[in-house]
Amino acid sequence: MSLLIVPIAYYALFPPPVNYGEDQTFALTNSQIAASWPNLPTANQIAQSGITYVTAGPGASSSVINTTELNLPDYYHGGLISVDYEIWLQYNGSWIQVPNAYLATNNPPPIPALHTGFLGTGLPTEYFTLAVIAIVATFAVGTTYLRLNKKKTYA
Repeated sequence: MSLLIVPIAYYALFPPPVNYGEDQTFALTNSQIAASWPNLPTANQIAQSGITYVTAGPGASSSVINTTELNLPDYYHGGLISVDYEIWLQYNGSWIQVPNAYLATNNPPPIPALHTGFLGTGLPTEYFTLAVIAIVATFAVGTTYLRLNKKKTYA
């Protein structure tokens, strides 16, 4: 019976961890940007620096968002780029994306916890109740079967 209960209990109570998938995006707040990049240049400084930058027109104002992106596909070299930051600054009615040259940091913004819920697996906490019920039911059925079988053998 333990050969039945132990694997069910193990996989029910200790499911494999969940990992971030490809191309996960998390918004950055202004306070996170200020803490991670205290010397971030202004949009004027970027425009006057001579470094190539990306712009978005005034109509993009509702879709421009500062983000941290994880596990982006690297089409040039293969594999995945672990982390990429995208920060936009307003400039003369449009938006300038801060070039990667300015985004190196020793204090990266925190990434939201992936493992929440039951035992940090991302499963809802109700899963624990269902797992315990399944284990107890399996144990009860197995014990009953063994008791009934034992009586038949010696009867």
